[in-house]
Amino acid sequence: MENYKNPGKKKIIVTQDGKDRFEFLYGSDIYYEISPKGSKPPSPIVRTASGYILKGINFKANSTIGPEIITNDVINNNVWNMGFAFQYKSPPGSDAIYVRFDLPYDLNITNDINLKLWIYKTDDSYPLAIGSESIYTIVFNNRIIVNGKTPRYDISQISEKNYEEISIANSIKPGVNILIVACSPKNTQFMDLWKLIIN
Repeated sequence: MENYKNPGKKKIIVTQDGKDRFEFLYGSDIYYEISPKGSKPPSPIVRTASGYILKGINFKANSTIGPEIITNDVINNNVWNMGFAFQYKSPPGSDAIYVRFDLPYDLNITNDINLKLWIYKTDDSYPLAIGSESIYTIVFNNRIIVNGKTPRYDISQISEKNYEEISIANSIKPGVNILIVACSPKNTQFMDLWKLIIN
């Protein structure tokens, strides 16, 4: 069945005085990989936008103001280079990536649902910035689930195996889900986001 995890083969013994009802539990199949190239597998129910957060958790989509897409030579792939959206405005807006995805209304979660982030701090500080801190925030369904965290790895450690993982099972819901990954207002250094996976 499309969009559902097959429960696999199960041996059923049917006897004359046995059960007359059998249940097969199909869990919702949730797997989305989002990067500057788009989503995998390609899906009309996943939408991505880049933009900024000026204040609080309110995202503003903008195709020209927000994270810049650059190529990382180590992985030969594009990444979002995230920092401030308005370099000469005070206070500066924070670059952000917005992901919207829809889940079935008969959502049946049989396993933990995790968000995996391939996010890295860089050595590239803002012009005239005091200090050098890479700090990000994650907002999921209008709730801050990660507040002001420093990436575990720096850009020299970029690889398939170096990612951060957060459980989102308690916040995920049937219907529309909205995820925002943003620089914290206290951030003074650029970060690179290669991709994220919801699984």
